[in-house]
Amino acid sequence: MSSRIEELFLSHEGNRIDKWEQYIKIYEIELSRFAQLERPVSLLEIGVQNGGSLELWGKLFPPRSKIHGVDIDPRVAQIEFSNPNIRVDIIDGTTDAIVDLLAGKDFDVIIDDGSHVSKDIISSFRKCFGMVRPGGLYIIEDLHAAYYETLGGGIFEEHSAMNFLKKLLDAMHADYIDQDPINAGADLEFLHRYNRVVGRVSFYDSVAVIEKLAKPKSQPYRRVLSGEVSTTVNASRWLEALPRPQLGTMLLSSVAGQQLDHALISKIEELEGNLKAAAIRYESLESDMAFLRREINQNRAQAEEAKAALKKAEMAAVQEREKLLRIQELERATMHQIIEELRGKAARAYNAWSWKVRAINRLKASRQL
Repeated sequence: MSSRIEELFLSHEGNRIDKWEQYIKIYEIELSRFAQLERPVSLLEIGVQNGGSLELWGKLFPPRSKIHGVDIDPRVAQIEFSNPNIRVDIIDGTTDAIVDLLAGKDFDVIIDDGSHVSKDIISSFRKCFGMVRPGGLYIIEDLHAAYYETLGGGIFEEHSAMNFLKKLLDAMHADYIDQDPINAGADLEFLHRYNRVVGRVSFYDSVAVIEKLAKPKSQPYRRVLSGEVSTTVNASRWLEALPRPQLGTMLLSSVAGQQLDHALISKIEELEGNLKAAAIRYESLESDMAFLRREINQNRAQAEEAKAALKKAEMAAVQEREKLLRIQELERATMHQIIEELRGKAARAYNAWSWKVRAINRLKASRQL
C-alpha cells in the first residue's frame, strides 16, 4: 500500500522533483506527523533546483502552510508556482545573509538540499538550526556526498559533514563525557551547546535527521530506580560504581528508597568501622612520626656539634701550620746566618794562611841569596 507522500510524488505534474527512491520512505517516517497537524506548517528548503519539491511540500502539509526556498542560482527567481504560499529568495544559505533575511522567523522543518559540499552543509547547519522550532526537524539530504573528496569529504576527512554530524551524537552525551578524565581536551563548549537542544540524530542512507528538543534541556537526565530486590547486583556496590553527578540527581521510588536506605545504612556502618580503624592507624603513625622527629632533632644537634668541633679542629690545624711555617722560616734564616759567619771565618783564615805562606816564601828566597 502506497503512502500519501508516495502518491503525491508519483502523481506530481508541476515543476520537476529529483529525489533518491529511499527518500520517499524516509519522508513518510519523518514528516507524517507534520502532515497530520491541524495548523499550517512552516518549511525552509536550502537548494531549490527546479522547485518541484517545494510544490510537493505545499501539497503534503495542511492548508496555508508556508513553504520557503532559498538558492544562489538567480534563475530560480524565474520559476512559477501556482501555490501563493511558496516563496523563493536568491541568497546564500551558508552565510549570515540568510540569518538577516529570516530574522525573527522559525520553521517546523528545514531541509538542506544545497551544494552538498561538506563545509557548506556545516555552515548552513550552524546558521539555521537555531531557526528550527522546538520539536522540529533539520534534515540533510545527499549525505553520500560527504564521502567525496571533490566535495570536501572522505571517510578519513576530519572536517567532513559526516564527522560533524557524528560530533552531534557526542553532544547528546555531553553530560557523561566530562565525567571521565579520558575525555580531557574535548570541545565541551560545542558539546554542551548542542546538548541542550538536540534530542535525536537519526541516520538513513544519504539522509540525516536532527530533531530539536520540545523544550531545551536545563539539566542532565536523571536515573530512575524502582523495585526492592537486587538478586544479582548488590545495591550498595552498584551505587559505588555510579559517577558522583548521577548519584546527586537520582530519582527513587518509595520502595527502592527504603531498600537503598538499608543498603546505605550498612555501607555507612562499614565506612564508620573503616574510619575508626583508620583513626587508630593514624594515631599510631602520629606516635611514630613524633619519635622520628625527636630522633631527627637529636641527630641534627649532634651533627651541629660535630660540625662545630670540625670547624674548631680546622682552625687549630691552620694555626699549627702557620706556626710550623714560621719555625721553618726562622730555621732557614738562622742557618743562612751561620753559613755566612762560617764563610767569613774561612775567608779570614785562608787570607792569614796565604800571607804566612807568602812570607815564608820570601824568607826562603832571601836566604838563598
